[in-house]
Amino acid sequence: MFRERNERHGGWGRTAWQYLSLFPDSISDAVFLYYCYFRAAAARLSPSRSTLRSSGFFLVRRIIVRRHGLRFIVRPRTEDLSFLLPLSKKAVADWFHPSRGEVVIDVGAHTGRWTLESANLGARVVAFEPNPETFAVLESNVANNKLSGVTLCRVALASSCGMAQLYVPASAPTLSSLLPGWSPSTSGESTESVLVPTSGLDIEASRVGLDRIDWVLIDVEGSELEVLRGGPNCLSRAKQVIIEVTLGPNEDSCRILLEGAGLQIRKRWFDVGAPNQYWFCERVKQPALDKPIEDERQGSEGAQRGLRSLRALDGPKTILEELP
Repeated sequence: MFRERNERHGGWGRTAWQYLSLFPDSISDAVFLYYCYFRAAAARLSPSRSTLRSSGFFLVRRIIVRRHGLRFIVRPRTEDLSFLLPLSKKAVADWFHPSRGEVVIDVGAHTGRWTLESANLGARVVAFEPNPETFAVLESNVANNKLSGVTLCRVALASSCGMAQLYVPASAPTLSSLLPGWSPSTSGESTESVLVPTSGLDIEASRVGLDRIDWVLIDVEGSELEVLRGGPNCLSRAKQVIIEVTLGPNEDSCRILLEGAGLQIRKRWFDVGAPNQYWFCERVKQPALDKPIEDERQGSEGAQRGLRSLRALDGPKTILEELP
């Protein structure tokens, strides 16, 4: 296992290359896209600038751009544009290589970068996105690209079923979280609260009938431990897990659940000063089960073992003291 530091996108040439790698879908889209770039460049050169913002915040209307042959909707005044750049989450892109016939679970799918790229390669994808507005964009992106084998679920994954408040920063809907004030970068900005349904990963995997799981991607802005707690059976089957983990008390609990499911952290990737990091995990033990995922209520061996781990984690301090 080793750590890799995410380097900034710095350098005018490198930055320009990234943005110019996105192609507008029409002439009108080109006008608004390049005007957005012009305004962003002018703002960066201005001596009176107070904060640096990504180019997407200077976009004044919704457009469509093409990336690797796929069409993506980009909303104005959001970070949608930035997340499509080649160097955005580059370590994830370098590690994540689904193949035709594999099964990908995308938790916190946003507008669908990983979902669309996976489906385009022939993988079956189950994508979860609780933010109603972002889910609508995700749904349109899948439809606009005429992709098959994609199941979309407008639900927040957690450790139990119910309803919860999703906090959506006005300027950064991608940082929507079940935890109020989760991101320091949006502190002081207006936030909308939306009531969304919650469910467990194991429950949803059983509902859609997954008989194998090759990749699990988890990017849920601080709620990753709850996702893991709701999916012990899925974790015991997954071959690869890529998870964004918030630095702090949750780290040890997340590691315990992942390692207990037979997964090993092979690599950590982080950005200097960021409140989180990505873990890249691979299976090092054979899954406990070789049959399709059972309904959680029936209680397979893997699910029962996972549930016992969850009960133990109700007292994380005790568990950590018992570790060698």
